[in-house]
Amino acid sequence: GALTPTGRAMARLPLEPRPARLLLAAVAHDCVAEAAFIACVVQGEGIFTGRPGEAGRKDFLTPGDGSDLAGEWRACASAEAMRFDARRCARLGVHGRAAREVAQALHRLHQLARRAGWRWGEVDFAGRREAVARAMLAAFSDRLAVRCGAATLACRMVDGRRGRLDDESVARDAAAFVAAEATEVGG
Repeated sequence: GALTPTGRAMARLPLEPRPARLLLAAVAHDCVAEAAFIACVVQGEGIFTGRPGEAGRKDFLTPGDGSDLAGEWRACASAEAMRFDARRCARLGVHGRAAREVAQALHRLHQLARRAGWRWGEVDFAGRREAVARAMLAAFSDRLAVRCGAATLACRMVDGRRGRLDDESVARDAAAFVAAEATEVGG
């Protein structure tokens, strides 16, 4: 079959299909900067060291965050303020090199957005919460998840797949969510 207009627009972008779809949806929902950051984070290796009992993701999340990605934004901003120094970043549970790579990729996407004439505002996950959610759903519809119950972090995803929400996720109390990164479990 022929490409749809959205498919043709995606093909013109120098990105893999999912980040391209995310950015096109973000243009429509006026959350390009946030979506560009998400695209950079999900394509990277992960910015948190993940060492149990040490500083990390939980230290960058605040009450009212609608997404774990808001904490990742704060972590990247902190790493940038420390000039991505590996030792200083490690004390925060952040991989300095990975955060630098996210910042560099974000800069490239900012340039792409400018050339395309897309509106790029300051990153504001709280203020653009619904817009970001809509863009995420457009690009990650196969990662829509529903919690199996209030007492568990287990969830059901599209096509009968199962997953488990991270213990520290701000979505741990949500009945449904879009998982940009998912760990599938058997059963």
